[in-house]
Amino acid sequence: MEGLFKPPGRDVWMYRFTPLAGAKQVRKSTKKTDEAEAIVAAKKIKADYLKKREDAGDFEVEIDEYLALQRRDDRLSKHSVTNRRYTLVRFFEEIEKKNVGEATAEDAQSWYDSLKGTEESKHTYIRWLKAFYKCLIVARKVEENPFAAVTMARARPTARHSTLTKEQVATLIDACRNDGLRFVLFCGFHAGMRKEEVIEARPEWFDLQTNHIHIGPTPTWIPKDRERRSVPLSPAFRAFLKDYGKPSPYMLAPEVEPGIAAYRYDFERAYKTLLRKTNLKCTFHDARRTFASHLVSAGMSVYKVARYLGDGVAVVEKHYGHLQPDAGEFDRMMSI
Repeated sequence: MEGLFKPPGRDVWMYRFTPLAGAKQVRKSTKKTDEAEAIVAAKKIKADYLKKREDAGDFEVEIDEYLALQRRDDRLSKHSVTNRRYTLVRFFEEIEKKNVGEATAEDAQSWYDSLKGTEESKHTYIRWLKAFYKCLIVARKVEENPFAAVTMARARPTARHSTLTKEQVATLIDACRNDGLRFVLFCGFHAGMRKEEVIEARPEWFDLQTNHIHIGPTPTWIPKDRERRSVPLSPAFRAFLKDYGKPSPYMLAPEVEPGIAAYRYDFERAYKTLLRKTNLKCTFHDARRTFASHLVSAGMSVYKVARYLGDGVAVVEKHYGHLQPDAGEFDRMMSI
């Protein structure tokens, strides 16, 4: 039977199937060691799940359908879907209600009040749930949004100032003895690429003839900003790529195929080990921030920097505008 399988080292048969295109795969144990009995159990598992879909309102089914729709419309990346599913499911499990129509405004407020972490994160979770219920209202599955009137404290984003000097960046790259990790460092500090962009980087992005990196959608991945952008290759990065080559189908860990994890491949542990070795403190996202800071400080227009980062001009202006060197325009304009 399709979808029936026995994991290595286990005697019990498992069953998996995808109830809706783009939805999360359902994977359950049949609790049977005999294949014939497992087939019967698998059919019941699927029938029970489909019955739950008919009973409109089951939170697991509604969440699966909502996120599948977001993925089909290219509104969310695979990583974003994973994060949102966890948060949406967590809400219903913690208020101990199975039907989306049973959640009340009191449940929403109490859940927000119980959340730990930064206020900025709490606001994000409430925004996700509010958007989920807006879609349910449009589909006429519920009449009111329990998150519409949640009272929240003012969010105070934590300022991030962890950037490295050019000398520190050079020290970090020189201390790295792994070519794959060196590729990661160049992508972050010399091209301002996001973590997922580095992991999904394809050989065709790197054009050594025009000295540019052309970041764009692939058959299995869509950029955060959903647009193509080009970033110049620094001389050091270009020199590294001449020796590193263009492995396929991915520039980093080409042998690793996408799985059920949020990232196809994760270099975080190796990156943190290198930081401890060099006694430097810098998250990988700080590498992107370092890239932008150096460009703005050198006098590059925030418009160009925004284009290289794939961010809005207002965002770059807000975070890096104060780094622009004073060229004396005001004095020259006001001189007589």
